Amino acid sequence: MSHLLKNRRYIIFSVKFFLLTLFSIIFFRSINNYPGSKIVYLLFSLVSFYLIIFSFRKKAIFFETFFGVYLFLGFWFKSSLIFFLETGFSEGISSEKINIVDHIDYALIISIVGFSGFLIAGHFRENFFYYPFIINKINHNEFYKKYRKIILITFLIFIIILGFFNWHLKIYQKGLVSEEFNFILSGIIKTLLLYGLTIGSAIIFFLELTTYKKIFPFTIFVSFLETFITTTSMLSRGFFFNIGSLFFGLYKLSNKMKIKLNLKFFFKVLIFLIIFSFISIFVVNYTRLHIDNEKTYLGKKEYLLKNILGNQNQFSNSEKVHLTLIQIKHLLVHRWVGIDAAIIVSANKNNLNFNLLKDSLNERFDLKSHSFYENTFNLKPFNINNSATFIKGNTLPGLIAYLFFSGSFVFLFLSMMLISFLAFIFEFISFRLLSHNLIFSAIIGHTIAYRFAHFGYLPSQSYLLFGSIVGIIFLIYFVKIIFKKKFFNKKK
Repeated sequence: MSHLLKNRRYIIFSVKFFLLTLFSIIFFRSINNYPGSKIVYLLFSLVSFYLIIFSFRKKAIFFETFFGVYLFLGFWFKSSLIFFLETGFSEGISSEKINIVDHIDYALIISIVGFSGFLIAGHFRENFFYYPFIINKINHNEFYKKYRKIILITFLIFIIILGFFNWHLKIYQKGLVSEEFNFILSGIIKTLLLYGLTIGSAIIFFLELTTYKKIFPFTIFVSFLETFITTTSMLSRGFFFNIGSLFFGLYKLSNKMKIKLNLKFFFKVLIFLIIFSFISIFVVNYTRLHIDNEKTYLGKKEYLLKNILGNQNQFSNSEKVHLTLIQIKHLLVHRWVGIDAAIIVSANKNNLNFNLLKDSLNERFDLKSHSFYENTFNLKPFNINNSATFIKGNTLPGLIAYLFFSGSFVFLFLSMMLISFLAFIFEFISFRLLSHNLIFSAIIGHTIAYRFAHFGYLPSQSYLLFGSIVGIIFLIYFVKIIFKKKFFNKKK
């Protein structure tokens, strides 16, 4: 945000100083508590810090920014915070079965190799493509000017209706088995909920920015409401990143178009983003406590009842609030995907080979069994429930740990490079075909980054996500061509 702070350099300095101080405190206490080789942890930390710098460099594409952040949170931030707080690992790791001390160094080496493939791919990519420093896209869109209110109100009504039906019909809710609906219809609804409606907000933002050189407050309200309704109806706690990608794309585009959306604007957006994120997480966590006859979510009933509520059979409202706050704390520290899976894979390195990776591609959805990853590495979370509301959560390895099913560091490194290039191609196509709409590209980049960061369950079905992305890109492109004279008619 340097262009917003040209006259307020002290703010940039203060933010950098705060982050440097925070990470330094975490680092020095963590390295002191680290149970393995201090040299390995030091190298891991240096590569991780460079990863963050790399993710926000001027020539970074959106996929690199978002995937880099997810990797940093899932590996360095999570592991260091666990060492800092001395809480111990809890996501899929049983201390009775896995001795962390024996495998943590190997896990960090896996992480470093995975990071390196991603970093080198990014530096190679920037030699032949990066987003232009200036984008000239000022359109006097008369159609949008004339029908702006109708478009926004129609979009808002559609958001509310879709969110309402998904909430009550359980078409797609994370951690729950969906009700049976027509495959095509449920696929369309799932796509709209995951990122399709956010793309709608991105297109509206682009039209307003290129037509009026500003974003109206009501449009911002609609975008916040869209993300809140969709994430809540999906029982997802990804509000911050979903809408954050939208406004990050807006920031980038406004900068390259030399349109001054001032610091006050983005500061207000950030405040509302943080507030709504906590509200969204609280609502989702509280709602999940009502699932399965008012017992806890994802099979943790026994633990919570025994350790927190004294073996009671139900939760009172105050107890639900208390548990929700505990879950938020757990979410902020432990729920990032990454280092846990690297440790688990490290503990089973003698069983890793390319046949294992090949077998994982044969995984199919099974209502009443654990995932391939859970069965292979003997992870048995309490996530199978035969009640009326069927609960099925999955422990995820993430892309780096998944690729290391092969047991090969060379394969991990080269695969991370190749996959990063594939992600770049998708983002590049969206940028070229859709009028240099960086906000749209930001949504595509984040969607792919999120999928890779949480990779590992039904990997062969990834074609559904990437197929839907290609379909949406070309659908919008053809609509743009058909209505070009109305929608993109420039006044001279």
